[in-house]
Amino acid sequence: MMLKFSLQNLSTIFFFSLAIILICKTFYNLLAAFKQKKTLLKTNNLISSKAESLFRVELIRPLIFIKYFAACLAIPFLSQYILNAALKFGLSSEIASIAYVSYQVIFMLMIVPSGYIMEIGSIKRLLLITFALEALIYITLGLTSNFWIIFCMQIMFGIVIPLSSSAEYAYIIAFSANDNRSEMLALYSNTTKGAMISGIFLGGILASRIGEHHTLLLSGILISTCLLYIIFLISNIDCKAINCGTIQKEIKEKSNISLHFKDLIVILKDYNFLKIILFVAFPIGILRDGIFLYSLPIILTRNHIAHSVIGKIMVLFSIGFFMTNKFISKKADQAKTESSFLFFGLIGSAFALFLISGLNLTHLFGIENHQLGLYFLSIGLLVLGLFRGFLLSPSMGSISKSKTASIIGKNVAISIYRLCEVSGKIIGPILIALLLAYSNFSSITFMIIGGLIFVFALLFQAFSVFKQM
Repeated sequence: MMLKFSLQNLSTIFFFSLAIILICKTFYNLLAAFKQKKTLLKTNNLISSKAESLFRVELIRPLIFIKYFAACLAIPFLSQYILNAALKFGLSSEIASIAYVSYQVIFMLMIVPSGYIMEIGSIKRLLLITFALEALIYITLGLTSNFWIIFCMQIMFGIVIPLSSSAEYAYIIAFSANDNRSEMLALYSNTTKGAMISGIFLGGILASRIGEHHTLLLSGILISTCLLYIIFLISNIDCKAINCGTIQKEIKEKSNISLHFKDLIVILKDYNFLKIILFVAFPIGILRDGIFLYSLPIILTRNHIAHSVIGKIMVLFSIGFFMTNKFISKKADQAKTESSFLFFGLIGSAFALFLISGLNLTHLFGIENHQLGLYFLSIGLLVLGLFRGFLLSPSMGSISKSKTASIIGKNVAISIYRLCEVSGKIIGPILIALLLAYSNFSSITFMIIGGLIFVFALLFQAFSVFKQM
């Protein structure tokens, strides 16, 4: 008992230290960028465009970290918080689930329009508006227990979050060039991932110490402080000043943000764009929400794995992602083409899922060792995270540099990519739920999905060959 207690304390100290290190590193990177810019000014009074773009991206990273950190404080308890509010209001648990469905549906409907809004507006103004609305939503959630008000706030989330994230992507795209786009997007991904790890871990502790309402209020207050950061430190960039393509010019003339389907027919002629949104963006959504967030905790729980152990095992996925994301994205920029990295990312992800399936399937080789199954799972999750670094930023970088993006606009192209990713996030859990029921909650589900991802990799490569014919 004493050993178990001390191990729990050690793991808590480790994750608390990791959260603090991630927070400190974000601000250290900003100070390093300030120092580099100051040194360049002293030496030759000139700053290269690459150094300036790195400085501008580092400038927004603390802002993004604080926002995502604050938002993730609520993740450990928000679903239960909404369910409790519904039950206290005399409603069924099924009604509470409508809040999640409504959020996802509105989120999907808002993704592409948010890309068009980025093409005609000021990024700084949009950041100010969306951050202010997010802060208001969290403060409102912290001050009420009324289910219908909470339900309305979920709908507001569905409207605001796509706009907020599109504004962040638009800022990164505005301050990056084709030769460092994937690297800059990788910095953004690392920031959000670090904020998630820190926020989720500390959110669980805060909720148990100060209560759910006060934790939500703290999230709102933290996001509110970001408004001052935006006002005084973020550059005022107007997307109208950026040449993003012919549709953007039409929007300027007509002041119309509706989706021009006759113009988007160009997508069907861009094989590179098509293969990425169909065979990379969609699987990324399935892997994250279907495998990592949905099915893995269920299967581990049914295998009598403690929740504290599940959390620590799942962190391996994020550690793997951190190890490759920035390095591979930089290499993809230098290679001038991301296709080979994306293909290896898909193949590696399929291999990782085969490893994860060893959780329940070691007995096929005559091995009845539950601990060995956990080792397979842990290694598989680490490998899955490693190869996610091959997929996420390089795929978005490639989309922003595509022929389609030069015609319909970079922000619109990114929004279409994100729409396919969100489709995977919604279809993934449904598909996994059916497979879990069919396989009696066995990890053979991961083997089946691994085979599916392998097929996606082959189709991705086939598209590349077809383009060259």
